[in-house]
Amino acid sequence: MALAVAGAVGWPAIDAQQAPPAPSPGTGMIAGRVVDADTRQPVHGAVVTLAAIGAPTGPGGPRPAPIRPVKTDSQGRFVFTNLAVGNYAHLAQLEGYSGLPSRDTTSLTSGATVTNLTITLTRLGTISGTVRDDGGDPVVGVEVVAFRRTTLQGRPPVLAGDGRSRTDDLGHYRITNLQPVEYYICACNREPIPFDGQLLTTLAARPLDLLAVAGRAAKAGADAASIDTTLRSFAPTFHPNTPLASRAVRVKATGAQPQSAIDIEVSAVRAARVSGMVLGAANNSFYAGALSLIPVGDLPEAAAITQLVPMLVQPDGRFDFVGVAPGQYLLEARFMPGRAGGGPSGAALAFIGGRGTAAASGARGGQSPADSMWASQVVSVGEEDVTGLVVGMQPGATITGRLEFVGNSPPPPPAPPVQPGQPITTRPNGIQLNPLDAPPRGRAFTTTVTPDGTFQLPGVVPGRYVVSPAINVPGWPTLQSITLGGVDITDTLLDIDGRDLANLVVTVTDVPLAEIRGTLATSFGNAEAETWIRLFPVERKYWDEPFGAFARFKNMRVENNSFTLARIPAGEYYLIAVSEGGLEWMDKATLDAMARSAERVRVVNGDKKVLEVRR
Repeated sequence: MALAVAGAVGWPAIDAQQAPPAPSPGTGMIAGRVVDADTRQPVHGAVVTLAAIGAPTGPGGPRPAPIRPVKTDSQGRFVFTNLAVGNYAHLAQLEGYSGLPSRDTTSLTSGATVTNLTITLTRLGTISGTVRDDGGDPVVGVEVVAFRRTTLQGRPPVLAGDGRSRTDDLGHYRITNLQPVEYYICACNREPIPFDGQLLTTLAARPLDLLAVAGRAAKAGADAASIDTTLRSFAPTFHPNTPLASRAVRVKATGAQPQSAIDIEVSAVRAARVSGMVLGAANNSFYAGALSLIPVGDLPEAAAITQLVPMLVQPDGRFDFVGVAPGQYLLEARFMPGRAGGGPSGAALAFIGGRGTAAASGARGGQSPADSMWASQVVSVGEEDVTGLVVGMQPGATITGRLEFVGNSPPPPPAPPVQPGQPITTRPNGIQLNPLDAPPRGRAFTTTVTPDGTFQLPGVVPGRYVVSPAINVPGWPTLQSITLGGVDITDTLLDIDGRDLANLVVTVTDVPLAEIRGTLATSFGNAEAETWIRLFPVERKYWDEPFGAFARFKNMRVENNSFTLARIPAGEYYLIAVSEGGLEWMDKATLDAMARSAERVRVVNGDKKVLEVRR
């Protein structure tokens, strides 16, 4: 974001040794100090950049020339002279600190002098510690990752890796340059892989002949990947010593005081095995990417970290997981036929190079949503291997419904069917189900509306979805409602549990949605480079799952002190100008904080309001 904003205001390159450009015509001066946000102590050696934004406020004056960056002295002081009339944004940067543009700008009139400008820098944090096994010995070469819990565009939270380190010969790790937020600290890689030598030798000896591996596996049966039960492996473990993120102790990174002794104790687990057969996958084309083993009872957002992927999967549905720690797991399959090839897949094939990696990922082609299948069952793993599992795949649900037009105008005539060879001048009307879960666990399902107004969505796997119509009929721009069996589900999520659903009715109207045009009023002039307008509903029921009511949340950058918010559903909203435009703002805490100082505005369909928003 810092780079994007910096680019928008035209920051000069930060190079204290560059040749200075011609001095800006003017007599203004801006001076001040850079201080640490936590300690309020001066920051020495920070590079301070000043950049003019917007047009000069002087009558007919030219835009000032670029201004050479300066470094702060031992007292954190800086000064810029010979400044022309105008508005200026300022930025301070130093290694180890978060260098985001300031929220404020400074306005200079002819001959003006500003001597008390204070720029704060937030020191980035450091988290360090030691990884040991349950015998107290250091674990060498394990990757430790700092995960930050975040939400993007109203979807459920995810765990994003902000920094990582690998333990040294004493088991020590150190993760630097962390934002001052809370983190889950995880020793996350699974090593070693407890294969027997015969399998690895077979895979390595035939890197260009995967069919030979498949043939051997077909003859050997489900025991193709025999496991050396004397070896132990480490499951992903969160600080201090739990395999579940839900039981982890979060650690806040602070620049004022590095966090040390954030130790992790990992337990060596027997190389337990979970194997069996998936039934119902069509065309002998089952692949490893369709199958996962997810710990039960953990945070949903941790599944991408703690889930196990199959070590070896045959196209006829045979599968093997290895290194499975005791516990309860959800064996989940989301399968779509059409995978290219037909050989084995899984993590084991990554040992043999590019061909193996492609097969391991389950690369697919020629997919048909109607053929999607799914399975889900709980598996209990103890001290012994779990073998002989039979997993039956089920077809996805079929969703049927119709598109209706209600308004002051006569309903449009049915669209004629497209004849073979006839060019399509407009996109056909469509209905899409957008999953609440981000890929790879969730994916969208799309269909077109027939000329008689009906539609059918086959092969929809269980999950929660938003119904998103794409209507391309001139004069009918507005979604009025979505009902299922007569129940209004507009701005909510549609739950699919595997059963077919009928009578999904999507209704559109000829009355346009509302629009708000506005200007930004500030006390310091033009600030379009760092100001965003946010609109969100007053009704807090929409805050619980913003993704379901995504049309009611707007976030746009101000351009030339003006903005336009279009396609706003009728209702009452909060409207506020903010200094950053990130994607992590649709959580309850942020919405609640903004609501305290936001303006209120009510709109109905067809409104075209003009407002002034103050910041």
